[in-house]
Amino acid sequence: EEALGCFDFDIYAHPGWQAVRREAREALRQNGWDSIRSHAEELRDDCWERVHGYPKK
Repeated sequence: EEALGCFDFDIYAHPGWQAVRREAREALRQNGWDSIRSHAEELRDDCWERVHGYPKK
């Protein structure tokens, strides 16, 4: 009953996700996010294609 629903559009604003958001920001920082930020959209689309087997667009 307390579980977060997958179709809840505010899911990541929920306080229960605060630790996940904090750790994700730290992981991005440690992995050089500032140097790859400009390529984020391309990386996201490449990941989509590899997972799904076809381009997202």
